[in-house]
Amino acid sequence: MVAVLISIHLAGCTTSADWKSAIGNMGVANQTDERMVWRYMTESDVYSSPLIGNDEVIYSGSDDGYLYAIFPDGTLKWKFEAGDEIYSSPSMFKNSTVYFGSKNGIFYALDVDGKEKWKYKTKGYIWSSPAIDSSGCVYFGSKDGHLYSIRPDGSLRWKLAVNGWIRSSPAIDEKNDAVYFGTDSKKDSIYAASLDGTLKWRHESIGFIPSSPAIDSYGNVYFGTNEGRLYAINAFGTSKWEMNLQSAIRSSPVIGSNGDLFIGTYDAYLYSINQNGKVNWRYKTGSWIRSTPVIGENGTIYVGANDGFIYALNQNGGLITKYSLPDAIYSSPTISRDGLMYFGTDDGYINALKVDSNGIMRGVWAKFRGNTNNTGLLIPK
Repeated sequence: MVAVLISIHLAGCTTSADWKSAIGNMGVANQTDERMVWRYMTESDVYSSPLIGNDEVIYSGSDDGYLYAIFPDGTLKWKFEAGDEIYSSPSMFKNSTVYFGSKNGIFYALDVDGKEKWKYKTKGYIWSSPAIDSSGCVYFGSKDGHLYSIRPDGSLRWKLAVNGWIRSSPAIDEKNDAVYFGTDSKKDSIYAASLDGTLKWRHESIGFIPSSPAIDSYGNVYFGTNEGRLYAINAFGTSKWEMNLQSAIRSSPVIGSNGDLFIGTYDAYLYSINQNGKVNWRYKTGSWIRSTPVIGENGTIYVGANDGFIYALNQNGGLITKYSLPDAIYSSPTISRDGLMYFGTDDGYINALKVDSNGIMRGVWAKFRGNTNNTGLLIPK
């Protein structure tokens, strides 16, 4: 299979991915934006959010059960069969190992040539995307109600039992010896565990937590819930503030250079919220937002929506431009140093779109999983 270079009108075209989607928007029929550089077709929806390796190779999973490695020119390097849907977004350690989970409950480690190094079997779906600490140990959640920590050789360090499915992707703050993650349970909560697997604290929330935590430079943790609540909690587990955004939050927060948060909601708004929990502005898109925004190196905020558009906004919430795609966007975008935005769409494509930012904003939690390697690790300034 080769990359598909887009220069034609795709409105009305569908793939089998559309029919497999449980949440896709069958009504989207936009024309593909002329700024699209290439589109690579998989065999099902792409919810997994791409990572960019240090060699600029792009890695992304698909609901067709394959993890794809794609060269920057849009041609296939390799694909690896996991055996079930891949919602988990891959992460990479030192450009040597690619980690991800699958719906069959198996967590995989591959080398950069697509060869399996090891795999670890859990007893439930793995939707959670892995986090990696500076020593190379990996952390991820499973529907079996455990957070796992695995050594680089594939052996279990520890597992922590909690009351509920962990679909939230963990985030690591090594300075405060903490890994943060959310749960779906009767008493939905955000958890903080130490890096040795000891529970530090638990903070109950209103609504389950599909959103993944973001961490600012002061060690404060931010996350959203399915009931529309947005929380800010310090490293000791004490609430700074919480607010009701009135609509489900599946998007994860990102953090700008001045500490402002950006997050999307199911009533189609992208919010900008300051460090004190006050709304700076909100921007109405054409449909719900499940994708997590990304902040470009020039300060532009990009977010994808279910209406098949990626919106580019300035720091004051003004629309700069929008990019048209032929299907819904749930995958969270990332941006290369060459100004290519990579993301998946509900029609089964991995996309490369030319944007006006050369990379992501540095020194902050600027995208889903914090950085282009998707490690979920807070990197000190």
